[in-house]
Amino acid sequence: MSAGTTFLFAAAVAVIALNLYASQSLGADIGRSFGVPATLAGLVTTACLLGYAIGLFFVVPLTDLIDNKYLLKMALFFDVLALVLMCVSMNFTFMVIVSFVSGVTTSATQLLVPMAGLLSSEQRRGRVVGNVVSGLMLGFLLSRPLASIATDFAGWRSFYALLACLVACVVVVIVPKIPARSVSRDEKYFRLIGSVWMLLVQEKQLRRRALYQALCMVAFGMFWTSIALRLAQSPFNLGKIGIAMVTMSGVAGVFVAPMAGRLGDRGLTTIGTIVSHLLIIFSMLLAAAGGWLVPRLATQHGVPVGLGLLVLSALVLDAGVIGDQTLGRRVINLLRPEIRGRVNGAFVGVFMVGGAIGSAISGWAWVEYGWLGVCVLAALFGLLALLAFVGELVRERPAH
Repeated sequence: MSAGTTFLFAAAVAVIALNLYASQSLGADIGRSFGVPATLAGLVTTACLLGYAIGLFFVVPLTDLIDNKYLLKMALFFDVLALVLMCVSMNFTFMVIVSFVSGVTTSATQLLVPMAGLLSSEQRRGRVVGNVVSGLMLGFLLSRPLASIATDFAGWRSFYALLACLVACVVVVIVPKIPARSVSRDEKYFRLIGSVWMLLVQEKQLRRRALYQALCMVAFGMFWTSIALRLAQSPFNLGKIGIAMVTMSGVAGVFVAPMAGRLGDRGLTTIGTIVSHLLIIFSMLLAAAGGWLVPRLATQHGVPVGLGLLVLSALVLDAGVIGDQTLGRRVINLLRPEIRGRVNGAFVGVFMVGGAIGSAISGWAWVEYGWLGVCVLAALFGLLALLAFVGELVRERPAH
């Protein structure tokens, strides 16, 4: 797989993933547009994330049953249709329904990641998958700030209109580059879906890597759900555009994925995983210093120093989470290539639960203990991931 094709795959998954978290930034504007309270407007995001989870477990495994090129084409066609309907929706209930559909079709990102691995040589697989994962995480991280900026200039509907056009471009540019793949049509669909859960029981490495990444994603979800709340508070007092700029500066951490992929290709998965988990813990120390300690100790330069530390913490956190995920994807992609759709769906489904848990408990931690509580709890989940990984290494060490 050439560098140019790898870049196109990374750009494609970034574009498709933009939809997933965008409505978190658009909730208040969507609520006002339909005359519903902000609490109900959050159902748009909930529906999208629920649809994404459904897609991971019930659509992505179809890559082992249906020609991948056809499946991707259909998923992206309905994604464009759902985004157009969200753009023109005049009823809140209808908006929630099409948001759910768009979440299901957004799972097309998880069709492209293993495809990239399949199209690359084993020697370059880690690097290629790392590059594509960079695009995926870039889309996740850019979705909120880009949605905020688009809404500030032209209203929330403009974001979905622009996104529909971009996904349509993906259909035209990427789909023709995917070769047709012969698959087994003997297996029944419901047996196929049931086997996804059995894979977690049967495949030790899949189970372990999914657990490590789920714990990392708890920390990830906590930080990115709470950071906007902290930046809006004193002494930072940033508005919507200011918060968007700060959060966008943190996306540079995604470029660690190709480096993590190279470590995996060189047989350094163990050291790479340990470093990734240590980075997550360290990032939360930086976040606590930037958002809690420095503003209290430094009166004159507290705000710029604090902001700098928060941006740095975002970079380090993203590097740690994406590093672990890239190494994990490389490990699971080598397990059973003939059923990679199910393996990938199980892996992503489990760690997305971790991200959802992180987003959920961050609200409780924020209300009860503030920013410091969020950072400490997120660091503990990074520590749990490290202990789980090191514990497995110790148990598997041969006795002397």
